[in-house]
Amino acid sequence: MLIDSLEGRGLVARTRSPRDRRNHELRLTDAGHTTMGALRGIAEAHEHELFASLDDEERRLLQGILAKLAADFGLDAEVHPGYSERG
Repeated sequence: MLIDSLEGRGLVARTRSPRDRRNHELRLTDAGHTTMGALRGIAEAHEHELFASLDDEERRLLQGILAKLAADFGLDAEVHPGYSERG
């Protein structure tokens, strides 16, 4: 249902996998890339506002705690690659 909605809005394209015809592959369209860029900007602005009162050490500490919690709950660190390097 989510993919159908994204496809209907022209944000993703679904094609039959050439390696396994039982599966479909998804890719972002140009409009999808544009939308992701806009959302990334919104998220970064929100993050900046949310953490504005924290100094660098407090941010590192919070990121470490959140990374530990994410690992404890089996959340995929690859979803946001490079997050821990941002400051």
